Amino acid sequence: QQLLQAAAPQQTQHTDVQQLQQQQQQSHSEQQMQQHKEQQQRQQQLLSATGIPRLQDVPWKKFFTNKAFLGIIMAHSAFGVGHYVSLSWLPTYYNQEFGVDVQQSAFLSVLPWFVTVLVNNSAGWLADSLSNSGRLSMTQTRKLMQTVGAVGPALCLLYLALAHQESGGFQMGEAVALLTATLSIGGFQSAGFASNHQDISSRYASVLFGITNALSSLMGTFSVYATGLILDATNSWSLVFEGVAVVYLLGAVGFLALASSEQQFE
Repeated sequence: QQLLQAAAPQQTQHTDVQQLQQQQQQSHSEQQMQQHKEQQQRQQQLLSATGIPRLQDVPWKKFFTNKAFLGIIMAHSAFGVGHYVSLSWLPTYYNQEFGVDVQQSAFLSVLPWFVTVLVNNSAGWLADSLSNSGRLSMTQTRKLMQTVGAVGPALCLLYLALAHQESGGFQMGEAVALLTATLSIGGFQSAGFASNHQDISSRYASVLFGITNALSSLMGTFSVYATGLILDATNSWSLVFEGVAVVYLLGAVGFLALASSEQQFE
């Protein structure tokens, strides 16, 4: 009995130590949880402040069922076809049709892009002027810029295709002028579909542009391959130009029918 009485204080002390350790562990766990929660809150605040959405918060289904966004997809994809075919095949066109060497054909192929820089800036200024003055709504402005930037190049390409089919001689200067006009007028699209992502959603604009740009690149890559198949089978540049023109027109029609500058996703 004396031994038990002597051991009792030690057991009590041991129990107190265990309880203290448990309390310390619990307190440490609570601190870790609180720190983790605060860190998540800071990250959420940062994302909200910068406008960068998390992947799980992106309404993917709503994107692909929204008419305004589908209109942008059609316009951007059509632009990609004309853009990629021009970049890839213009030197070959000048060489095969006019016997221009690689160095000179490269210069002629780059020329339209210099003019396009000027048109891009002019299109932005014109779009701002029309919208800010109240003469056109933002939706009307986007559709006008897109129509000019898509229908204009289509008409140039159709004329070029027709000129190749006629028996009369077709001068290289005419071809250079038409192709330069095709690509430079296309610069008006920078104030059309290319600016429309921000209109329909400031929060998801980067995601929307990434989607349409990826689809445009895929369409452009396929069109480069398809152009090679057409030339191998028919040796007809007229058919190539007509095909690209039709794609431009389809993109313009889709954008005119579906596009909007009203907020769609927030």
